[in-house]
Amino acid sequence: MNNCNFTGRLTKDPELKTTQSGKKYTRFCLAVDGIKDKDGNKTADFIDCIAWNKSGEIIAQYAVKGSKLGVSGRLHTTTSEVNGEKRKYTEIVVNEFDLLDFKPKDQPAQAEAAPVEETTTQEIIDDTPQELPFEI
Repeated sequence: MNNCNFTGRLTKDPELKTTQSGKKYTRFCLAVDGIKDKDGNKTADFIDCIAWNKSGEIIAQYAVKGSKLGVSGRLHTTTSEVNGEKRKYTEIVVNEFDLLDFKPKDQPAQAEAAPVEETTTQEIIDDTPQELPFEI
């Protein structure tokens, strides 16, 4: 079974790209909290990820550097040759994801939320049409 789950923060803004054949994808890196080292310093692991098609589009549209993401996917390793030297590249191919702290790109991070108008249960009942086939 090849299944990986990670929760971390984006190390930079994700960028949507397109392959030559027209498939959309987004590559990004998650900084995942690690364990404390022998000196008590907290460590982090940096996990490279790729999200294809609609998932990649959504991540590129709504996530920014520092956004917290939960990803689930499979580990994928490729080998390439650079200047005659073989190199391995490992990344998570994202199957599912959760945006864990949503911050729209077009809004400042410290913007105040608009006040929410409170509605009582009685107001909802009073506005309910009387021709419903059941009682509330």
